[in-house]
Amino acid sequence: ICLSSGTTSVLVDVAPAAIGSLGIFVLFVAIFAIFSPKYGKGAILIGLFVWVVVALFFLSLHVSDLLFGLAFFLICYILAILLSQKISNQNLKVEDVKKPSTDLDIIRRGILGGLVAAAAVFLSKTLDPSIGGLVTMFPAVTSSTYFILLHDYPNKYVSYLASKMVSSSILFVIYVLSVYFVYPILGVYLGTLFCFGFICSCGYVLTKLKN
Repeated sequence: ICLSSGTTSVLVDVAPAAIGSLGIFVLFVAIFAIFSPKYGKGAILIGLFVWVVVALFFLSLHVSDLLFGLAFFLICYILAILLSQKISNQNLKVEDVKKPSTDLDIIRRGILGGLVAAAAVFLSKTLDPSIGGLVTMFPAVTSSTYFILLHDYPNKYVSYLASKMVSSSILFVIYVLSVYFVYPILGVYLGTLFCFGFICSCGYVLTKLKN
């Protein structure tokens, strides 16, 4: 989005929407974790329905303030943690594995991720940068991943994996915030390398803390 607009100042509009929509993404993951043991792949549709409803509400707020976006994320994040806590506390092991993910599965997820990124850039240029920020967090790749996992693993195990993803989603916010502050200083290319390295370090620390 920054490259297509030719300036990093667009982050003022994109970042609050992206952070707020991360909260919606976390709700999607939590809803999927709750319903997937019983409904399987149908839980993806339930989660996407919730995502659309909350996203429309978020758009109606016309969020342009970073702190407001953070507050919205925290509300969604806490709610998602509470919803998925019972599932994440289970101690499940892999069993009855049908087959591992193939190269085609990985390519398919990559294509979906690329389409979402392209849609975000297109909408930010034709409609509004904040809408582009919202679309960047549309769970297309996550949905396809869950679909594949539900084909390969028992429903309860996939639900457990999803519940563990809820707490780790805080890393997405850290990445967006680092982009917000670093891009104007280092530019898009060096800023991306720095932020990617920084978020990998944060992920490593978070994993150690969890262990």
